Amino acid sequence: MDTAQAREFAATTSRATAPKVLRKLFSFAKAHYWMGRNPAANTGEGTRRAARSGVPWPAEAVSAFFEVADRIGHASVGTAIMLSAETGWLLDDVLRMTWRDYCDGKLTIGKAMAAVTPSPQLADRLGNARAKWPIGSIIVRDTTGSPLRGRDKFGDLFRMVRAEVARQHPTFVGEFLAPGHEFEQPEAFTVATKDLLFKDLRHTAVMRLASAGHPRPSIAAHTGLSRGAVSEIAEHYLARMKARAGGPLWRYL
Repeated sequence: MDTAQAREFAATTSRATAPKVLRKLFSFAKAHYWMGRNPAANTGEGTRRAARSGVPWPAEAVSAFFEVADRIGHASVGTAIMLSAETGWLLDDVLRMTWRDYCDGKLTIGKAMAAVTPSPQLADRLGNARAKWPIGSIIVRDTTGSPLRGRDKFGDLFRMVRAEVARQHPTFVGEFLAPGHEFEQPEAFTVATKDLLFKDLRHTAVMRLASAGHPRPSIAAHTGLSRGAVSEIAEHYLARMKARAGGPLWRYL
């Protein structure tokens, strides 16, 4: 944080935000090993962050999930995972998507979010899915084409895919400190496959975009999150990154 940033930060600070400022400073100090623990982590102000137990998915995990999903006949599960990992959209939004939400190479859901251009890999996947089931929902039961709009129905298939992935890859090594671990532990960045949750793909997308240098307003429009939520998520994981030096993420601290 340079002098200009520090002045701007101080100018916008009030008594009401003092606990948040302290928590940010303590998180920064802990990330740089200036202190062993964040003394604000268990205060009332920090309760919401302390309760967060998920972790952004390692890129290898996303790839493994859609590869296994394809192999065992549940390609739509892999497509849903890739959609959420790229857009940050919630499961309910992804399950409600129809082919009308994918036009001219852009993904859209609602007026509040910006249109998203899928990666070439996701675009190919969507093209294959549309060729098989060209009408109706994007995420369908692969054998019948019927929509998978119920959380329970999708959840059963997701857990089936995750169990198969876990048999081949019990763990993945990510870029962020795993819940319940400390930096000095040998497996600090190792994530158990059984602990990977679909909801954490939202944070996966935020951190992917932030790491690529996208500004906060752009990420907010992309994911549907508020700018404050984007900063909160980036700040939370910044202090838990394996590579904690410089780079685009520092603008979020």
